[in-house]
Amino acid sequence: MIKQKPYQIELFYGFEECEDGIWHAFEVCDPDTFPCEDEIGQKLANTLQVSPNSFSFKFDSMYINLPESVVEKIRADAVKEYIGNMGR
Repeated sequence: MIKQKPYQIELFYGFEECEDGIWHAFEVCDPDTFPCEDEIGQKLANTLQVSPNSFSFKFDSMYINLPESVVEKIRADAVKEYIGNMGR
């Protein structure tokens, strides 16, 4: 069996540190689409209701492997859909 490369997502996370604590916002992207970081930063800031230029706001990203159990569910759904469409 050929070993598949891990399926990944790019998780962008923004956070605002204020007197009430630290607030977080998240956005998930397909890393192969090369998302515009400025647009995502703006979206994260909007979610947190803060200016993207605020001293208290920061954001970054990281790659995360999808768990194998999630990949298997996606594959099983794809097979079911393919088989279901064969009779059409």
